[in-house]
Amino acid sequence: MSRGNEVPHWASAKRLYRGELASDELIQWLNTEATTKAKRTVAEMIDCIHAYLGLSRPMSHWPRGKPVPAGGVYCGRRAMRLPFPGKERQAVKLLRQFNEVLGKYAYSPMIWNLLEDGAHLEWGPDERLVGTSSPALEESQYVLQVAELTRDGWIGSVLTCAHCSQWFYRRFKHQRFCSTACQQAHYRSTPEWKAHRAAWMREYRRTTAKPNVLTLGERRAMKDRRQ
Repeated sequence: MSRGNEVPHWASAKRLYRGELASDELIQWLNTEATTKAKRTVAEMIDCIHAYLGLSRPMSHWPRGKPVPAGGVYCGRRAMRLPFPGKERQAVKLLRQFNEVLGKYAYSPMIWNLLEDGAHLEWGPDERLVGTSSPALEESQYVLQVAELTRDGWIGSVLTCAHCSQWFYRRFKHQRFCSTACQQAHYRSTPEWKAHRAAWMREYRRTTAKPNVLTLGERRAMKDRRQ
């Protein structure tokens, strides 16, 4: 969903990453100025899944057919994430919390397009139960998007910037900032950088900022050149 004449950041990108396009509409909505109850609800759902990811580990490295510890099940090419030992109750509580929020919304299956050999089947907010008011429908749509991104394994890359707190899609696992500008601004605000900058300025003033202050050898060399 576009916001006025705003061009999505991925429109001019040289490369699109998995999940970037699917999450763009949600991210733009979360980054609009107005803070609403709906946005807080969606943000809490995302935080809930992030917390679960932090308490669990993927089991995709297990060979097909072999039993996975703690009752996990190998599901084709995608394996379950299992909680770390001692974190099972906390992980189950997080999933229950997520599903309780999701269960408050009503969705129904819909056929969008007929194809040569089938049709597009998607789930959407049920207007008969949710109502036709724009805020209620909008909230239901973005809650569903969070669930779909969680299903597809992309919600872990939808984060807030460590500097400006804007939502963005993380392209790399080590990425913590939405832009290079935020990364540099955050680094410049650290005590280590400030101490380094102060030391550099002291050295700069001592050696460069006073060009008229010459050593005895420099004055003699200048006098010899004039002669």
